[in-house]
Amino acid sequence: MSRRRSAATGAMLDLWRPPADAGDALGCLASTFTFDSTLFEEQCLGRFLGVETLAERDGLVSMLERENALGGIFAGVLVDHQRAGVNHSMRWDVLPVRITGGIQHAKLSVLAWQRHVRVIVASANLTEPGYRSNQEIATTVALTHSEVDRVLWQDVSHFLRELLEFTPSCAARSRAEAFLARVETLIADWAPIASRRDLHQRLVCTLPARGTEVAARSTLSESLALCQRLGGYSPTRVAVASPFFDQSDHERTAMQALGRAMGRGTRRRVELAVPMEHITDATQARVKAPRSLLTLAQEYADEVTVTALPAVDEEKNPREWHAKMLRLADDGYVALMIGSSNFTTAGLGTATRFNAEANLLTVIRDGDRRGDAGALEAIWPPTTTVADPGDAEWIGSGDEEGTAGPELDRIPAGFVSATFHAGPPDRIELVLAEGALPAQWSVWATGEPVRQLVSSDDAIGPEGPGCRHIAWVGASPPDTLMVRWDDDRKGILPVNVEDPSRLAAPADLDALDSEAMLRLLAATNPAAELRLLMRERIASDESEDLLDTALSPELDPLRRFDLRETFLYRVRSRARLMEGVRANLERPVWSATAFEWRLRGMIGPQEVARRLVREAETAADPTDALFAAADLVIVLREVTFRDEQGGLPVSHVRRTFSAFRKELARDLDAALRPLRPRIAANVLAFWDGIVEEAK
Repeated sequence: MSRRRSAATGAMLDLWRPPADAGDALGCLASTFTFDSTLFEEQCLGRFLGVETLAERDGLVSMLERENALGGIFAGVLVDHQRAGVNHSMRWDVLPVRITGGIQHAKLSVLAWQRHVRVIVASANLTEPGYRSNQEIATTVALTHSEVDRVLWQDVSHFLRELLEFTPSCAARSRAEAFLARVETLIADWAPIASRRDLHQRLVCTLPARGTEVAARSTLSESLALCQRLGGYSPTRVAVASPFFDQSDHERTAMQALGRAMGRGTRRRVELAVPMEHITDATQARVKAPRSLLTLAQEYADEVTVTALPAVDEEKNPREWHAKMLRLADDGYVALMIGSSNFTTAGLGTATRFNAEANLLTVIRDGDRRGDAGALEAIWPPTTTVADPGDAEWIGSGDEEGTAGPELDRIPAGFVSATFHAGPPDRIELVLAEGALPAQWSVWATGEPVRQLVSSDDAIGPEGPGCRHIAWVGASPPDTLMVRWDDDRKGILPVNVEDPSRLAAPADLDALDSEAMLRLLAATNPAAELRLLMRERIASDESEDLLDTALSPELDPLRRFDLRETFLYRVRSRARLMEGVRANLERPVWSATAFEWRLRGMIGPQEVARRLVREAETAADPTDALFAAADLVIVLREVTFRDEQGGLPVSHVRRTFSAFRKELARDLDAALRPLRPRIAANVLAFWDGIVEEAK
C-alpha cells in the first residue's frame, strides 16, 4: 500500500506524535467508547503538544506547560454517554454521544498541526488496555501541503459532523464544529493527491438515523457497494477477524447478512479468525465465539476455515485480541476493512440496532503492479488453522463490548448537558428535557465536599423549565456532576466550560509576581523558565540560613554589591524581557482561539497587567509598578504582524490586537486612578501620555 496509508505496527501512542515539520499544534478531535481521561491528557495530548513533563513528577511546571499549550487549541473527545462522566481538565471538552439502542463505538481521531493533518482510524479505545496491552490495529492518513485525499477527508469530516448531531447542542459542540471547519480551511489550498485507478480508500461507517439530519448507515452495505463498483462483482472470498460476534442464532446476524451478499456462480470461501482458549489437560480447542457463527457460515459458503487469532505478541507477551478486520476479495480485487466494527449486526449495521462505527476500507484492483495487494494481505494477522472446528468447544464471546454496562446507570435522556460559566458570578447551566426526566431526581457536585445543587423539588427559576442556572461558590468548578433518581440509581454527567479562556489561573501560578509573569511571557519555553524561577526561589530561601553563619554574604566586603541590584542592570534586564514579550506576541497566528489565549490566557499580557495593578495597590510607593505598566503598554504598541500561509488574515489579527491594546491601557488607567494622589505629577504626566497614545 501507499506509504501514506499503512497499518500501524508500533506503539499506539506514537501515532499522536507530530512529524518533524508539522509546526504548531492547532487542535484534535477524537472518538472512543470507553475512556481513560488521564491517558488521554498526559499521554496522548502530551505527545500531540510536545509536552514532556508529567504531573506526578513535575507538579506546577507540568501544569503550566500543559494548561498553556491547551489554552490556545481545541481538544475534544466524543465518548459514549454512559462512559463520559470522567474527571478531566476543563481546558478540553468531553462530548457525550447518546445512541438510542446502541453505543458510540467509533475510534476515529483527527490531529491537526500547522503543516500536517493526521487521521487515525483504529480499533483501540482511549484506555490503558487499548493503547498499551491489547492487540489492536490502526491506520493513519496524512494530509500535507503536497498530498491531500479530499474525498477521504470529506468522508471523515462528514462522519464526525453526523456524530456531533448525537451530542448536546452546547459551547463544546460548537467548538468541535469550528475545529472541523478550521481544518477544512487549512487544507483548502493544499495540493490534491494524485489519483490511482487501482487503489481506493474510503471511510465506511455505521450510524442510526436521527431525524432529517442523519440517515442510517451500514458499514457492511457501504463496503460491499464500493467493492462492487470498483471490482465489478460481489466478494466470493471473505475473512473475518473480530473479538465479538452475535450471540443469537434466532435473529438476523452479521454472518447471515454477509453470506447472502456473497457472489454466486463460483466457489465461495469463508475464513473465521477467532480468539481461542485451550484446555490445559486436553487437546480440545475452546473457541471464543458462538457455534452459530460456524453453522451459518457453512450454510452460505462452500468452504469454511476456522483459524485461531494470536494470543501473544511478537515478544510472546500475552495480549488480548481486540482488533476488528474484514477482508473481501474476488478475482478482480482485494479489499481490507479495519476499524471499530465488531462482526455483529450493531457493529456492521445489518439489522435494526446500530452503533456508531468508523472503519477504513482499502480496495485494490486486480493487476496491481506496485505490490500494494501483497502489502494489504500482509496486514492480516498470523493465524493457526483449527483442524476440526466441529469438535471444538464454542464458548461464545460474551456480550458485545458495552452492552453489559459499568457500575453506574444510564443517565435518563432528560439530563441533556451541564456547562460552567466563569463569572463573576460563577454559575453552572444545567439543560434539561422536561418530558424525559424521572419523577424524582437530584443533581450533586462531585469532589470534596459532595453537595446537592438542585432537585426536582426546587422551584423553577426565571430561565424556564428546560434550564437551571445554579450559582457556584468554590475555588474551582466541578468537572462532573452526580445525577440521582429513583432512590438508588445514579450516573455521572460531564461538565464542560462555556469559555475556557475565562477560567481562573491555578492558585500556585496566581501567586507569581509581575516580574515572574513577564519572564514567562518572554520565554520561548515558559515551563523551563518556571523551573528556573522555582530553583531561584529555593536558592533564595536557603540563603536566609547563611545569616546564622560567622560571616553572612551581606557582611562580606567581596560580595556586598550585587550587580543585579543596580539601576542600569534592572533597566537592561527589563528591556530584554520586553523584547522577548514583543517577539512572542508577534509569532504567527493560526486561530482566533489561540490568539485570544495568547493575549488573555494564564501567562498573557492581561495577566501581567492584573498583577501590576495588585502590586501598585499594595506598595508603599506605586511608582515602580506604574513605570512597569507603561513599559507593557509601550511594547504592545510596538508589536507588528505579518501574513502567514494558513494563518489568520493579518488584517483580522491587527484589528483584534489593536482593540485589545486599547482595552488594556484603558483598564489599567481606570484601575490605577485611585492611586494618583500618591504619585508624582511628572510621573503621572508621562503615564497619561502613554495612555493617550494607546487610544
